[in-house]
Amino acid sequence: MSLAKSAAVLLTTAVLAPVVAACGGGSNFPDPPECVEPTPTPERRDERSNPGLAYLVVLDNGIKELRELTDEFELRWPGQRFSSRREFREEFVVYAGRSACLAEALMELEPGDPERLTEFDGMVDAALEQYLGVLERGREAVRKRNVSKYREFHRDLDDAYTRLEGLMQQVPR
Repeated sequence: MSLAKSAAVLLTTAVLAPVVAACGGGSNFPDPPECVEPTPTPERRDERSNPGLAYLVVLDNGIKELRELTDEFELRWPGQRFSSRREFREEFVVYAGRSACLAEALMELEPGDPERLTEFDGMVDAALEQYLGVLERGREAVRKRNVSKYREFHRDLDDAYTRLEGLMQQVPR
């Protein structure tokens, strides 16, 4: 199994599965679900020789998963249009909650190679904070049924993804 596939499997089982399993939604407009503590992943031999590798692989996969969560939501509710249907509101809360849980788990990652990755990790954390703020504004727009704020949410969300994905292109070597 390749390193990338191994890391993806570890990410899914260790971080995403418990996060996704713990997040849910009810029939009212609930508060965001509580996040579960991610399970630590065992260190592999190649990670001992390159201590920042696991951090970077999990971070990259996590950012891709954030995009996938949005894509899945938008498949069910296409066109980035607001809907007044109860199901839309409930599903948005679940989507935003899962996304926030994952973003918070990504912020908790330790860079593994402090000399090389501490500054980068700080930039990633700042971008994830921005992303969490965007999610909260989107959640508030949906809660208040504010269509113009919901449109702003989508513009801001695209900007947040661009920032996160751009950071992954600037990984210190």
